[in-house]
Amino acid sequence: MLAHGHHDVNNTSEVLFRLCANTDPQRDSIFTKGPANVLDHATSEIAIGSKLGIDATKKLPGEGFKRP
Repeated sequence: MLAHGHHDVNNTSEVLFRLCANTDPQRDSIFTKGPANVLDHATSEIAIGSKLGIDATKKLPGEGFKRP
């Protein structure tokens, strides 16, 4: 997760607030497939897994953000 400014990443309440207040799941998330740990048994293929990236930065008007 990527956030704007200085935030306490160890404070679960603050992280969840930033995640919910600054993201639109359709616009701000991406899934990628790539290498994973061989010992990770949750992957569908050996040593290949997926990652989730979330952009929780404060959006600018030029990025289509309409709220004040």
